[in-house]
Amino acid sequence: MDYFEIFLWIVKIGTAILFTIAGTAKLRGHPFLIEVFAKVGLGQWFRIFTGVVELGSAIGLLFPSIAGFAALLLVCTMACALIVDMLVVHINPVPGILLLIASSFILWCHRDSLFQLLGTLGLMPG
Repeated sequence: MDYFEIFLWIVKIGTAILFTIAGTAKLRGHPFLIEVFAKVGLGQWFRIFTGVVELGSAIGLLFPSIAGFAALLLVCTMACALIVDMLVVHINPVPGILLLIASSFILWCHRDSLFQLLGTLGLMPG
């Protein structure tokens, strides 16, 4: 294992820990998050859905064959979260930006396995 792979694993584990914390807080109904999702206006089901996506994707980051797909879900989640953070809830976007950068890095590093997975599912041409 070279230094880059070690660094990638450190980023994946750290990102997985942070998304596990965030997803668990959403699923447990932290009062601040209940308030945030009330401001979003989609209902509390969306908080639960987001928590499941974050927690499931955090676990997925630790499995190389699906890490690319998990990172893709997290990139989409964080891109939407940043828009909401800045335009609706007006909270500090820096944590979201850092998680978006980490998720994007993981996605880039696992893009080949993502394409392979999508091809296996018949979602990528030949």
